[in-house]
Amino acid sequence: MDQIKQGHLVLFFCLLALLFRVTSFMPMVIDHDESTYIIIADEWIKGHLPYVERLDVKPIGIYIAFAAFLSVVKSVWFIRFMTALLIGVSAYLIHHIYQKLFHNRSHSIIAGALYILLISLHKWGWSANTEIYFVFFSVLALWQLLRATTYRQYITLGIILGIGMLFKYHIIFDILALVLFDFFRHKKWRSWFGRWTIAFLGFLTPYALTALSYRFSNHLDAFVFATVEIPLQYSSKFSMVKALNFLGEFFISFAPVSILYFATIYYLIKDGKISRPTRILLLSWSLIAWIGILSTGKLYFHYYIQFLPVFCISSVLFLDLRQYQNIERIWSKRKIATFTLVALLILVNGNQYMQLFKRSDPTSSIANLIKETITDTDYIYTNDKNILYFLCDARIPTKYVHTSLLYKDDLSAAYEINQAEEFQKIIDTKPAYIVLRDKVPTWQGILDREYQLLRQFSEIMVHQRIQR
Repeated sequence: MDQIKQGHLVLFFCLLALLFRVTSFMPMVIDHDESTYIIIADEWIKGHLPYVERLDVKPIGIYIAFAAFLSVVKSVWFIRFMTALLIGVSAYLIHHIYQKLFHNRSHSIIAGALYILLISLHKWGWSANTEIYFVFFSVLALWQLLRATTYRQYITLGIILGIGMLFKYHIIFDILALVLFDFFRHKKWRSWFGRWTIAFLGFLTPYALTALSYRFSNHLDAFVFATVEIPLQYSSKFSMVKALNFLGEFFISFAPVSILYFATIYYLIKDGKISRPTRILLLSWSLIAWIGILSTGKLYFHYYIQFLPVFCISSVLFLDLRQYQNIERIWSKRKIATFTLVALLILVNGNQYMQLFKRSDPTSSIANLIKETITDTDYIYTNDKNILYFLCDARIPTKYVHTSLLYKDDLSAAYEINQAEEFQKIIDTKPAYIVLRDKVPTWQGILDREYQLLRQFSEIMVHQRIQR
């Protein structure tokens, strides 16, 4: 590993990320969240402003990134390809952070590679979710902090964190860990306070510029409602039992690595070999990340991603604390390293294939069927795979493109949606096709009067409007 040139490492990590995630590029749908971001980004390119004509709760950063990708190649796989590259760059930064803190290049490369492995191993890490993006800015900010000595570098640090805030507000929890680390590193509180005051101004800049752009377009109310009011209404009641189950599921899923992680935490608390600021960084980052993950009460598995950087760094640190030098000897043997890498690639991609292709998905077939006759002025509506809007390049009859918003009462309440009124607005657009999973009483009357069943794919029915 030490023979890999520093300039080639970023390419190494990016290639590794692509190889570990290549099977996940193929499906049209992994989850509804990713599909929603793709749709809203594509609609933005067409002139439909996020939060005004297409509404979702996420900060605007993910739509900016996806719109940029779609402007290059209009494809689902390309977004996942670019997200994999971002994961590779994040792994490279984790390597840099480890090397800066602990001065062991071989172990730093293992820490970066471990991040790629763990984020690619389970289904919750396969889609292009917002956590992947804000975690990139978290580790980029820590990398910047480790080299920051001037006010200019601290304002750059703040801007990095502010951009991360445009992807997910949970980056605030990571910021707390960075602030604590830097306080104990500098010791002189006045210098620390002045530098972070400058960083805070940089942090506010991306969000302020975004808010101003909506203010000048006379849509500030829509921006505030989507990015402030809905998130405040979106959280669920905290349950200690559910939180402990959620924690346990993560650590059991990664049991071998978890053992190393907890051993490291034990040594960090007991032993003083590692410097105090670094111990505070790893311990506070671990604790605060979990507070952030559990804070909303909505325990979605992709929230785990926020914890992965410190989990990987801390787990690999065990090798340094126990001074295991055999790791370098083992990896220096090319046959062993190659066999291990190939075995892991087969395991991870095999798991992706088994999970993503265990049941046939008719989404592409439905899209091809609809595209045979659809026109530029036609609307379609679906309560199932909303990626159909993107695949068919069709007009969308509702601003609520995430299908769950109109069918789950808690989400409708958070978004202040009158379901009956919204369904009537959709009906009034006279969609050329209505694609429904199962029979839905809301739609049965209009379907009987004005639509014919064109084709059925298992429990998904494609209804075409009758031409009169």
